[in-house]
Amino acid sequence: LRRTRCTDCGAVADRGLDALPPMPRCECGHPVRPDIVWFGEMLPPGVWAKAEAAAKACDLFLVVGTSAVVYPAAGLVLTAKERRKPAAVVEFNLTETDASAHADVGVHGPSGETLPKVLAAAGWTPTPATP
Repeated sequence: LRRTRCTDCGAVADRGLDALPPMPRCECGHPVRPDIVWFGEMLPPGVWAKAEAAAKACDLFLVVGTSAVVYPAAGLVLTAKERRKPAAVVEFNLTETDASAHADVGVHGPSGETLPKVLAAAGWTPTPATP
């Protein structure tokens, strides 16, 4: 949500936490929108292939703050588990979801609170996100 994308030229801008005006516009003059995928939209080309490859290669798969019912993304937990050497799956959600049956560990509560606590306890220090 920190990035916006132009509805016309496709330019992506990292806005950080700066507030947007009521009708934000790109330098080209067209409206901008959050650089996310909304329900009913297709993923940008190549994104799904990268997500599948990451799920197939990871040792640890985190399920964070999702209902786990929107496919194809919800199926990535199975991709991570159904490998020759399955990934460990840790789920951070308010309650159990469809992904819970595949999770090795379930951490229930607001993910914005529980995940940072677990990461801090593990000694992880956040670094700035890269686009």
